[in-house]
Amino acid sequence: MELPRFRTPINAKDAAGHLTAALARHGVQANRNGQSLLLAQVWLETARGQSCDNNNPGNITGESELGYFRPVWFAPGPDASPHILHLHELMLKGQAPNKFRAYPSFAEGFSDYAGHLARRYGSIVDAANKNDAEAMATAIKTSGYTPDAPPGVGAGLRSLSNQFLDAGLFVGVEDVGLPTPIAFAGLGPLILLFLFFSRGKYA
Repeated sequence: MELPRFRTPINAKDAAGHLTAALARHGVQANRNGQSLLLAQVWLETARGQSCDNNNPGNITGESELGYFRPVWFAPGPDASPHILHLHELMLKGQAPNKFRAYPSFAEGFSDYAGHLARRYGSIVDAANKNDAEAMATAIKTSGYTPDAPPGVGAGLRSLSNQFLDAGLFVGVEDVGLPTPIAFAGLGPLILLFLFFSRGKYA
C-alpha cells in the first residue's frame, strides 16, 4: 500500500535506544563500538537523523506489509534540480530505487533495519564489532547496501562513532575485545558524505 511521504526526524539519543533494542530483538550481537558504528551508518543515511522519512532510519527500499512511500525523484516537478532529474533517469533504468518501506513508528523501522542486518548484511556487523570503520565502509558497498557509496565513508563512520561514544550513548552496552579507535580530524569529507547519502531524497 502506497503511503504519503512525510518527514520523521530523530535525535541521536532516541535513535541509539531504538537501535540497541532492535538488535537485541533480532539476536544481532553488537558490542559498544559496533553499535556506535551502526548508528553512524544510520546517521549518514539520514543526514544526522534530520532527513529520515516515514520512520525508515536505514533507507530500506521496497515494500512491506506496513506500506511504502515514493522518493522525491519518482515524479519530479518542473522545478526539480538536476540532481533529482538524474536520479529519476537512474530510476527509470532500474539503477535507483522507486519505493522505500514505510513504518508506523521508529520501533518498527529500527527493527526492520536490524532484521536486514541479521539476514543479509552480516559483513557490516562483523566489521563494526571489530571497530574497523574502513572495513565496514567496504562492506556497506560490496554487500549491496549502498553499492555506489563514495570514498570517505570510513572516515565519516569513524568520526560519528567517536561522537556517539564521547556522548555516552552506548555506555550500558558491553565493550570487550576492541582495538583503540583512531580519531578522524577533518569534518569537510563528513559534510560531503551527508550530502551524498541524503542525495536530495527527502525534500
